[in-house]
Amino acid sequence: MKLFLDVFIFQLQKKEKGKYTDEVVNFSEVHKQLNIKYPEKGTMMALLQDIINSIDTTFYINGDNSKALSFCKSNTFAISENTNCISGRFVGGNTGLQFDVYNNDDATQPTHIIKPDEVASVQFFFKIWLPKDFSTGVLIVQRYSNNTCLGLLKERLYKYFQSIGYKFISHKFVPEDRRREFLEACNITRIGISWKKGIDNTLKPQVDLLRNNNITHIISNISLSTKKLLTDNIYRRTVSDEVSTLYPEFDSRLHDIKFYYIDTKGQKASSTLEEIECLLPSISLDESCINFNNTPNWEAIETTANSCLELIKADLKYTAKVQ
Repeated sequence: MKLFLDVFIFQLQKKEKGKYTDEVVNFSEVHKQLNIKYPEKGTMMALLQDIINSIDTTFYINGDNSKALSFCKSNTFAISENTNCISGRFVGGNTGLQFDVYNNDDATQPTHIIKPDEVASVQFFFKIWLPKDFSTGVLIVQRYSNNTCLGLLKERLYKYFQSIGYKFISHKFVPEDRRREFLEACNITRIGISWKKGIDNTLKPQVDLLRNNNITHIISNISLSTKKLLTDNIYRRTVSDEVSTLYPEFDSRLHDIKFYYIDTKGQKASSTLEEIECLLPSISLDESCINFNNTPNWEAIETTANSCLELIKADLKYTAKVQ
């Protein structure tokens, strides 16, 4: 098992006269709103309460019914009004499909079945920093090498801030020197087209021997600019259009486009078009963050996240104002 931290910086744009302004707001405005709404609570406690509202006893599910997350009441959260941070764990994972579960040493008989209306979940660590006197915040989310609910958590945050009159804008954070080195060294070498998770099987071509197929098409021997894919919307649309030309059966409602690269150090990564920033390097957590029984060491993960946050504050040249 491998664990990673994905780090994002985020800003908010305010809605005025039905449109979002181009300027980002100082988070002091958000803190004031929360103080008015919850005068008896601290602002970070109020923020946490609003984010987890209604999904502490049920699941928040994405549009194609393939991912779900919940802030279960049994989970504990750390709230610091002094440092303007909240952190804790949520549960999330795959849904919408039937999974047969086997012991890994016996493939003859499943031990049980996970139904399409159930969630195969694991726990994820998260941390949010929303300073009172600054216009840039930080979101840190832990993921597994083969499992993430990052997109769904960001969607939840987007909809929450939208509900109080702001547009949530986030960018994956990588120190500038490492980002520049990465973008100069890496090109996309392969594109995969696969079925979206959770779609109705009746929408797929009806076959027998290959009925459980996932990848439907591979486009290889290409070299696309990773930098342009990350920064140029027109370039991304052009790539998507050319995929449709090469693969006429492509339908954005049914298929995902996945990009693959190998960098100069031989490291592999991939990302869908919807989460293209995941191509950028993540923080790989060392063995101290994994317990002897192959479960996450949450205390060590939080310690690493705290260290990352302090480095990001320095990179952003943030200095807390004396109250």
